[in-house]
Amino acid sequence: MIAIYVSPDQTQVVRAKLHKKERVVIQQTCRIAQSFLPQQAYEKDDGANRCIDCFIDLFQSVSEQIKLRKDDVYLVLPDYLFSMIDCFSFETEDGIREHIRSVTQKNLEEICYAKPILTAPEPQQRLVTVCALPRKLIDCIYEAADEEKVRLVSVESAGISFLRCTGVFNKEELVLQAYQKQATFTGYSSNGGLFKLDAPELSLENLGHMPTQDADQLIRQYMVEFESVAHQTFEFLNQDLPYTLLMPPRLMQAFPVFRERKATAHHFPDYIDPGDIPEEEDELWMCAVGTLAQDIDFSSDAFLDVLDAYESIQSGNVLPEDILKNTQKYQKMQKALRYTKFGILGMSALTVLELGAIFFLSNVQVPPGLEQDYQSAQSSMDSINKELDLIHTRQKEHEYPIEAYAALLSDIPEGIGFNSIEIGDANKKDDSKWIKAKVVADNPLKFQDYVASLSRNALFNGVSIPQIASDSSTNYKTADLTIGKGNLSQ
Repeated sequence: MIAIYVSPDQTQVVRAKLHKKERVVIQQTCRIAQSFLPQQAYEKDDGANRCIDCFIDLFQSVSEQIKLRKDDVYLVLPDYLFSMIDCFSFETEDGIREHIRSVTQKNLEEICYAKPILTAPEPQQRLVTVCALPRKLIDCIYEAADEEKVRLVSVESAGISFLRCTGVFNKEELVLQAYQKQATFTGYSSNGGLFKLDAPELSLENLGHMPTQDADQLIRQYMVEFESVAHQTFEFLNQDLPYTLLMPPRLMQAFPVFRERKATAHHFPDYIDPGDIPEEEDELWMCAVGTLAQDIDFSSDAFLDVLDAYESIQSGNVLPEDILKNTQKYQKMQKALRYTKFGILGMSALTVLELGAIFFLSNVQVPPGLEQDYQSAQSSMDSINKELDLIHTRQKEHEYPIEAYAALLSDIPEGIGFNSIEIGDANKKDDSKWIKAKVVADNPLKFQDYVASLSRNALFNGVSIPQIASDSSTNYKTADLTIGKGNLSQ
């Protein structure tokens, strides 16, 4: 994924990956010494066309530094472009929409908005932070991305992205971001949310044209006004809070008020792996990097110490649903095209192999002797198959008659004879009746001795005499002997 922060003075580009939705790992960064932001209004057709051209130039220039074709692109815009960045109490969703209409003086169809912060410091009080951007500007950005085949998935404000990248949310913070021709204050409190106050008179260009004392006094006046608005917005705010100053270091040193009120510089939190970014530059890259962390779940236990339980930090992506759906369709189409491409390559490779095999085999000469052997083998195939069938039948139907007969005679007591012996079951279903025999003896007790003797042989299993009869003409006894199949491997 790639973040592009388009400020009025330069463009920052960050390539990173999100590791298990818990950690942003920065892989590559670059700066482009150009803004690409449209200077003219984009409400009219001619202005919209020039606006689209600006963003086309942006995506083309970034592609020359870091390829964009296969990455999700997260765009960050300066806060002053947003029609509204404000926090306020609400009761219903309709109340939020009505407040947006009131502040922006536009119909909801003319703007795109997100709700990146929800907080409820008191049980009966709910507050929401809303970021709203003109739909005309969103359409210009999307058309440029579509023209350049860029997978645009998010557009966020610099203020929201910066806050997410500081790693601490249960706090109060005042920020002044000054550009060459623009400047914006943002105030944040976990009890209220985030709001902005544009201050174009504090631009670098304007301050640079003023005497130092006059410029310093102007900055102080704006700070007083901004802090007054912050007190009204948050109801409570600590006095003399330091300011996070996002501006060139030379400007911070040029005016006493900045030296007096400057806060300690921020550094990347644990869930941001800075890669090759020097530690002293962490704060300068936070507006770009923070947007890549919008998929991190800040409600997890890992953030208990830095986020109040009554506050929720969410995505500030203002892209509307229709554009997001188009992007998702494009992503699915690209994935399908990649799989199709791999399939075509695979089939092409198989086709080449088959053609090569056909060409090779068509040029192979078979020796006459092998040809004769083949014809002879073909003519003998029927008899060979019959022999194989006999072998398979023997393996399945072999009842081991020689082994069974030998075992029957090996332990036969004296005075016992056989009238008949049948080995094997014709239906091959009952191994308990493997051998059936009729035996004759002058004393029926000899039958029991014979059964005991056979039972000791592992070849037999379940030796029994189901019936004994007498021959009246000879006074001999006859018995039906049934023997089951035992362990034939012995």
